[in-house]
Amino acid sequence: MVIQLNESALGAHLRWSVKWDLERGRANWLKAPNGTGKTSLFEEIKVQWQTIGTGRLGFVDQASLVPFHDLTVAQLFDVLWDVASERCLFQSWQRADFWDPESRDLWDRKVGLLSGGENQWIKILMMLSLKSEVWLLDEPFQFLDGGRTQRLLRYLVDWLAQGGVLILSHHGAELPLPFKAWELSRLSSGALSVGEIP
Repeated sequence: MVIQLNESALGAHLRWSVKWDLERGRANWLKAPNGTGKTSLFEEIKVQWQTIGTGRLGFVDQASLVPFHDLTVAQLFDVLWDVASERCLFQSWQRADFWDPESRDLWDRKVGLLSGGENQWIKILMMLSLKSEVWLLDEPFQFLDGGRTQRLLRYLVDWLAQGGVLILSHHGAELPLPFKAWELSRLSSGALSVGEIP
């Protein structure tokens, strides 16, 4: 799968063009120091996906729960199922096998009262419950405890074994996933470049 991002303005100072050949069944691990433009690249992929994408894109949006802060987690998933029923992988979100006991304990909690890790986990579960051909994850392990990190890694391994396409950024140690590493750098012109790391 090739992602060709055409030259775009992401603000007054940044213009770039990227051609990125993604492999199915492997994590496409984007490595970049903070401030390089990784988040801008991910945002641009989301914006341009309607014209460049060949399938559904799943992603965890950092602000996606803000409008729902007064709902409980159970009410949030009811809304998701009402709005996106044709995309849901399960007939009922309550029976979805990704609900570990700790997450079930969150069902009656208000979204606005979740901790950073709980908030991140609920957004990940929302993404995992919908049919998508490509997952775009910007620092998905941030704020997650060890148990949920391991659980997410198991989901990702299964997803890749099914031929899924995963674009992932991660600043921590090397992940136990089949991956192809890419480096994001900023050229002297201010443009962004994505190159494979051998």
